[in-house]
Amino acid sequence: MDYLRQAAKPHLSKPPFAAGDRTLSPPMSPKLPPPASLQAVERAMGDLRRGAFVVLAGNGAMFIQAAEAVSRASLARLRALSRTGPQLVLSAQRARILGFTDHEAGAVRLTLPGGVDAQAVQQMADPLVPPPGPLPQPLAIETVKPGQAGAGAVELTKLARLLPAAVVAELPRSEEHTSE
Repeated sequence: MDYLRQAAKPHLSKPPFAAGDRTLSPPMSPKLPPPASLQAVERAMGDLRRGAFVVLAGNGAMFIQAAEAVSRASLARLRALSRTGPQLVLSAQRARILGFTDHEAGAVRLTLPGGVDAQAVQQMADPLVPPPGPLPQPLAIETVKPGQAGAGAVELTKLARLLPAAVVAELPRSEEHTSE
């Protein structure tokens, strides 16, 4: 009977880190929530992994979608949401392998003839997808400066453990902002 009474008593007689204690249980403290900026990055990474669009602001705001998730339907939706046609942003390393640039670091934005299509995105972004024919040659190749939304798109896809490539389209400005 005494055994049952002792087992039912809480053992709060010694502190959690008492001398000679082999179990190192940390003292209970309230867990602080992560900063809002970290939560936003984690949410964006999850959205990219799911194939959703993310709005990324830098020197200009853009819709971005991971290159792995691009489909004909998603490109049509991007065209409808943006005033400009979608463009492909690749890491400079991948663009160099494809023969589009000599840069080794940063990101490159490609404007493709006739716009971006899902098959061209897959061929250019994924080194494991064999091209069925020659790759489309870009009409314009622009080096993306650090701090621009295009560079952030590539960095965000890398953080999400996806291919370092994204389809981007400029976010249309509201009428209020265009008159300023």
